[in-house]
Amino acid sequence: ALRERGLPCRIFEQARRLTEVGAGVQLAPNAVRPLRELGLGARLARSAVPIDAMETRSWAGEPLARTPFGEACEQLFGAPYYAVHRADLQSALLDTVGPGPLRLGRTLKGVVPEGDAVRLEFEDGSTHHADLVVGADGIHSVVRRGLVADAPVFSGLGVYRGLVPVADLPAAAREPRIRMWLGPGRHFVCYPVRGGELLSFAAIAPQRDAPVESWS
Repeated sequence: ALRERGLPCRIFEQARRLTEVGAGVQLAPNAVRPLRELGLGARLARSAVPIDAMETRSWAGEPLARTPFGEACEQLFGAPYYAVHRADLQSALLDTVGPGPLRLGRTLKGVVPEGDAVRLEFEDGSTHHADLVVGADGIHSVVRRGLVADAPVFSGLGVYRGLVPVADLPAAAREPRIRMWLGPGRHFVCYPVRGGELLSFAAIAPQRDAPVESWS
């Protein structure tokens, strides 16, 4: 989007290479619309799953709520509700951006104000000057640490994610639907990704201790 408006940009990523990590990501219509405008519509249509509804049940299986998506999303918001594998979304974004702006293997160490600009300092000793910095560096954000002093606080919950081939599951797993089960202090959610080939799931439960380094 910046490039289309004539604004040069750089993307610094601490990973030395991009690999297939992560599981499912939900994209609401307000996320799908700008992605379409950036030219990712066809790629998303091939790899993402358009979700027709979200069903919520109690831990005992009792129906609690059902929210229709599908055509309702298109009519109300001008875009579908998608579920997509994180790696597929990353690949689509990278193909659209191209390799030019991307710098891999750059771990940010500090952000130093310099008049109307800032200097980015990386652990490999390199630096970069910029007029504007967008910090998307996670819960251990170095950019955020330069702006506010408070530290991340453990929520007391852990998330266990995974992917299962849909072919190994009952037929209901093939339905383009988000399913959620709610229990006291816990919940479980699942939905298909990668064109319906995989089922992404996440189980959220209390966790007493978690090293700060493991937060992500």
